[in-house]
Amino acid sequence: MKNMENMFWDDAAISAKVAKQNKYAALVSKERAKQLANKPAHVDETAQRLAEINRQNRKANSEQIRKALLEERRITMMNRKKAEKEKERKKAEQEAKAKADLLKVPGDTDALFEGSDRDRSATPAPAKEKEKKTGIPTFRKRKMDDDIISSIDLGIDLEI
Repeated sequence: MKNMENMFWDDAAISAKVAKQNKYAALVSKERAKQLANKPAHVDETAQRLAEINRQNRKANSEQIRKALLEERRITMMNRKKAEKEKERKKAEQEAKAKADLLKVPGDTDALFEGSDRDRSATPAPAKEKEKKTGIPTFRKRKMDDDIISSIDLGIDLEI
C-alpha cells in the first residue's frame, strides 16, 4: 500500500494498467455470456412468471391500502359528525335547563309570608329588624412578637 501511495504514474504505467483492466473485463464478460447461454430456458420463464405474480401482488396491495384508507376516512368523518351532533345536543340541553331555571318559581315561598293561612297574593311580611348590640365598647391589647411566638406549638418538649 505504501508503495502504491508513493508511486509516480507516467503515461506508460497508466496505459499498461488500462490495458490490463480491459483484458480482465473482457474475460469477465465472456464468462457472463457463457453463464447466460448455459442457463436453461425454464429458468427464464420462471423469472418472468414470478415477475408477473409480483406485479399483480403489488397492484392488489396498493388497491387494498387505498380501500383501507378510504374506510378509515369514512369512519373518522362519521365519528366527527357524531361528536358534533352530541355536542349540539348537550348545548341544547344546557340552554333548555338554563331557561327552565330562569323561569322556575322559587321553592321557599313560605318564608315570604308569615302564616300558611294567608293568601299567597298578599303582600310579603316585612323583614325582621336586626338586634342591636348593646354594651360598652372595649379595646384589646395588640399582641406583641413574643406573644405570637409563645402561642406557636412547635412540638418540642424539653426536660430540664
